[in-house]
Parts: sequence; structure tokens; C-alpha cells
Amino acid sequence: MPRFRLLLHGQNLLMNFGDGFQKASFYTPRYIDAVDSVLAQATAIEDFLHSDKYFEINSQIINTSDDPPRFSAEDIEECSSDEYFENGQVPGIAFYRERDA
Repeated sequence: MPRFRLLLHGQNLLMNFGDGFQKASFYTPRYIDAVDSVLAQATAIEDFLHSDKYFEINSQIINTSDDPPRFSAEDIEECSSDEYFENGQVPGIAFYRERDA
């Protein structure tokens, strides 16, 4: 099965940065084994939404049900099957304030 490398992009997260609540976004790299890039995108999002990291983030956001966070995958490309994160480490997450983008 092919392996895909992609950037998971979370947007519209209402979070407290210490100086009040503001909208934030993040990027995090992911590797996914899937039959094609469409399934890789869906799998990456679904896997993230069930991860400990998402539960940690979700406990810090205060979005209402009519303004939920959004998730998408970007820069999806097939990579070699032996390419993976070094030492099996979970990738980090880079947050940014949406107003700064």
C-alpha cells in the first residue's frame, strides 16, 4: 500500500493565548498508508481527531457548535514506503494566530 506525506491544517480554533481568546490555526506533518491521496487525507484527519493531542487541544478551545474548528490536508504526496518519522516520534504541532496570517 502506498504511503503519503501531508500537512494536516487545523483552522478556526478559538483559544486563549494569555492575552484573551483569539482564533488560531496549526500545521502538523503526518504519514499515512492509504490506497490513494483522497483516502490519505480522510484517514489523517480521522486519526488526528482520535489522538491524545487532539483531546488536549480540544480541552483548550471554546468554539461554539455553529463555528466549529476545520481540518484539512495540504501538500499531499506519495513517498517511499520506508520513509517515516525518525525513531517513531510523534510530530509536533506549529500554532499561529489567524490574525497574524
